Formats: sequence, C-alpha cells, structure tokens
Amino acid sequence: MNDNRGSVLVITMFILLTIGLMAGVLTAIVVNQLKITVNYSGAAKAYYGAESGIERGLFYAQRARLQKTIGATATADTINLLSGFLSNGVGYQVDATAQQNSFTFNLPEDNSTQFDIFAEDYTDGFLTIVPLSGAKNLTVNWIEQCTTATPPSQLELTLYQWEPTQWEDLTDPAAVRTNYVASCAGTPCQFNLGMDDTHLYRVRLKALRCDLTQGFAQVLNDTFTPLNLTTTMTIESTAFFSINGQRITVQSLWNPPVNSYVDYVLFSEDTITK
Repeated sequence: MNDNRGSVLVITMFILLTIGLMAGVLTAIVVNQLKITVNYSGAAKAYYGAESGIERGLFYAQRARLQKTIGATATADTINLLSGFLSNGVGYQVDATAQQNSFTFNLPEDNSTQFDIFAEDYTDGFLTIVPLSGAKNLTVNWIEQCTTATPPSQLELTLYQWEPTQWEDLTDPAAVRTNYVASCAGTPCQFNLGMDDTHLYRVRLKALRCDLTQGFAQVLNDTFTPLNLTTTMTIESTAFFSINGQRITVQSLWNPPVNSYVDYVLFSEDTITK
C-alpha cells in the first residue's frame, strides 16, 4: 500500500511539473507575441510619422516652387529646420538637399525627361537666377537596353538657352533651341556637348529605339570637374516611437515638367493643414 502511495505521489509531481513547464512555455509565447505586436504597432506609428514629415517637406517645396521667391537651396535649408511631434507621441526630423553633381535618369523607349542648368544668387537679398559659373561641357552617359529594336540606340537631346534676363517658358521666341541625336552601338554610351557659362539652359532627353538605363548627365568645367546642379530635391524624414525608428527618402525634380508632379497627400496620423 505504501509503495502504491509513493508511486501516485511521483506521478502526481511529474504531472504537476509537466503542467508547470507547459504553462511557462505558453506564458513565454504569449509575452513574446505581445512584444512583437507592440513593436509592430510602434514601427507602424514611426513609419506613418516619417510619411507625415515627408508630406510636410514636399508641401513646403511645392509652395516655394510655385511662389518663386526663394530657390531650391534656400528651400532645402528651411526644410532642414522642420521637426516636431505628432499627437500620438511620434517625433520626426526632416532633412533635404538640393544640389548634386549629376542628373540621373532611366528612360523607357519614347519617354523623356528634362532638367535645368542654372545657379542661384542671393547677393541682393532675394533670389536671382544666373548662369552656372564655370560651365564648359555637358556630358550624358547611358547604357542601352535594346529588346525589340536593332541597335544602335539613340538619345535625342534638345537644348534650350536663354540670356540671363530672358528666363522664360518654352513658348518664348527668345529661347534658342537646338536638337541633337546621339547614336550608340554598344555600352556604355556617351555624348558630349560644348556650352558656356553666360547662358541659362534647359536640357530635354528622350530615348529613341531602345530603353536607356543607368543614365546620368553632368556639367563639367574646363578641368572636367563636375559642377553642382540644382535639379533634384532629395527629402529624407526620420521618425521615432519608443524603440522603433523609420526613415523614408523621396526625390522630386525641382522644376518638374508637370506642375502637380509632387502635389499628393500621404497618410498621416495627425492633422495636416494646407
């Protein structure tokens, strides 16, 4: 009888130990899932907070572009001051740059893009568009991706030039327009064109016959050093919530061919007033 009682006690203790271990494992799983849920929720809040910062930066850039009272450089400097906290506790910081030493592009066949070559002068306390000092050469590089057409690929380059006092739209007869078609029977491809630093320029690129990828255009000085171009606004927004952080980066042409190119609204967890 005593042996049976001892066996029952051992079995009972074993069962209790097993139940305890299962309860501990289950508790650990539940706690871990709760942590994952909380972290996911925090990451989502940080992501939407970063989107709110991007929206704020894009809105300011669009307003500055339309008002034409300040240039890309001054706009980027102001965007760099944008930061804040949303009502849900998410903090964000916005950063922007407006100058790069090249204009990059990827063009499907029969598609086009454009960029302007100029400098910004604030000597008199307000924005003045002036020629890019030291500009002597324009070089365009690309890789052809011919699928249906027979090489060589072709790049159509249209160059508009103005005197400094005639920075107008493309319908102005004062603009001097020159067309070039560059052919390339292999990769990489390059087209070079001489220019000067006494004019303002608009460059329009169009892919003919083939898709053009990994393209970039640079303006070089007389020592073939690339000059900074004010063509693309890069805006980066970083947001944090608790231990979670998210970063979003967008690029937009400073002077897009379509006026509403960047006029869109992203989701925000806080009220945005336009």
